[in-house]
Amino acid sequence: MADKLNNILICHSKSNKNFFVEIPIKKHLHLSDHVIGSIDTVEIKKLANCDYLIDLELSNLNITGEQVEILASSKSIKKLNISFNNFTKFHSSVCEPLHALANNKILLHLNVEGCYIGNVGALVLSKNSSIKELVLTSNGITKEGLINIQNNTTLISLNLSHNEIHFLGAKYISYIPTLKYLTLANCNITDNGAVALAKHENLKRLNLSSNYIGNDGAFALALNANIVKLNLSSNCIQDLGAVALAENLVLKHLNLIHNYIGNKGLYKLKEMEQHCVVHHDTEPYKECCEVCQSCVMM
Repeated sequence: MADKLNNILICHSKSNKNFFVEIPIKKHLHLSDHVIGSIDTVEIKKLANCDYLIDLELSNLNITGEQVEILASSKSIKKLNISFNNFTKFHSSVCEPLHALANNKILLHLNVEGCYIGNVGALVLSKNSSIKELVLTSNGITKEGLINIQNNTTLISLNLSHNEIHFLGAKYISYIPTLKYLTLANCNITDNGAVALAKHENLKRLNLSSNYIGNDGAFALALNANIVKLNLSSNCIQDLGAVALAENLVLKHLNLIHNYIGNKGLYKLKEMEQHCVVHHDTEPYKECCEVCQSCVMM
């Protein structure tokens, strides 16, 4: 029978002084550096052994690789957020905590944003067979780290924003058959990547904001008959791409703010508002002239 200890002891730091307080373990326990200062391995073991804890957040708490391995041994935690913990930095083997997470069959949701796991971590975690929602934002992952992810058959939601995945990374992701919710903001994706993702038959929500997608990518995405929420803000789409997207009758939410859309595109997008929530710039895009004072180099 798992240990049902009701409290964990955590360390607060205030005015250069440390003091300890007890926090009750609840079914959903969200702790971060805003709430506590640090947590000892003994207390981590209590969390891992608690059989009623299913949702745990330990964000930005200097969690170590050893502690991650302990948490990965839990038989009850289904949702784990250990974002902004560089747990591979001082560990004897970078792969051990990652393999522990990959081999866990209980986890359904895992957030390792900003943990510097790199391509090695992405390759290892891609092999997990239980996780349905995976957040890998800001981890220094490139296309090489996504070779294995195309073989994953359990992921429903994936966030790889702020990684340099480019076209091949997007192509690998497009092969995940179960994927429904995908966020790839600021990933250096161009038209080819958008075309690859547009072929996915199960995607419902797609965020490709802050990339380099132009009209060709917009044309391909406009032909997708499954996506209902599409974010293409801060890209390179012009009138023709906007018109093509405006003709899609499946979309329910479309974001095209900060693109290069003129009067024709804006007119079509306003017509689209009859059946879709559309976010777009209120004024048509205008190229600066040579004498535009705001563009003069000082």
